Amino acid sequence: MQFIESTLGDPARLAEVARYDHRHPAMVAELDDIAARTAAWTEMPISIISLLAGDSQYCVGMHGLPDAVQIGDRVVDRFDVPIRWSFCAPMVRSGHSHVIPDMRVVPSLAANPFVSVLGLRGYIGIPLIGADGSVIGSHCLLNPGPVTVGITDILALETGAADALAVLDRYRI
Repeated sequence: MQFIESTLGDPARLAEVARYDHRHPAMVAELDDIAARTAAWTEMPISIISLLAGDSQYCVGMHGLPDAVQIGDRVVDRFDVPIRWSFCAPMVRSGHSHVIPDMRVVPSLAANPFVSVLGLRGYIGIPLIGADGSVIGSHCLLNPGPVTVGITDILALETGAADALAVLDRYRI
């Protein structure tokens, strides 16, 4: 986790993430539409487009989850998910797609509140590559059951990621 945290905190990568107005209502609406389209194409219930800052994951596009969820005594807002709970953070380090067929059987993820409290199990994600070549975020699919990856899932995520990057570019600060 140390290497992931140092990569997440890379100043150049953080500067690239900061160039996007992650709360702009029109941008969020467009990205929510892309997430909904990806969910429909793949028949997965949850689709997220996120930006990964040093301490938080911003779910700038989302379908299938409410804007805020109660986890224990904490309300987690879509724009402030603790990075330690992020399934997407490992992609910042690797730069490659990430698949977790069943998070309940991965010891480091089984206690994650999104798994233990919300009941999420399957994860498929691809990185969003910023203008500077760094991983600024992800486009992912989540499922309450285990997942297997099909070509439709990858194509839908890749198409959604390309569309999301075009939208993000229009809202670059």
